[in-house]
Amino acid sequence: MEQISEVVSINEIAKILGCSKAHVYNAINGKIEGVTRIPAMNMGRRKIVRRASFEAWRYGNEVGQTKHAEIAPLAGVAYEAAISKASL
Repeated sequence: MEQISEVVSINEIAKILGCSKAHVYNAINGKIEGVTRIPAMNMGRRKIVRRASFEAWRYGNEVGQTKHAEIAPLAGVAYEAAISKASL
């Protein structure tokens, strides 16, 4: 039985969204107007995105929600922690 990883790579996110890695980095850095930041953590030069945080972000942007508090219950504590670290 295959176990699903707790984190997703930038490559995986780009495939899921059907965009380039550069576009994903722009979304992480909040450079895309009308789209909330993808919550990510820095691990050296790498960006780490928790799967639960990414799925909550994806859901929030699909239905047009922009407030983190509205989608946080979907991912629980992992989402809130990712938002806190991404805001630093």
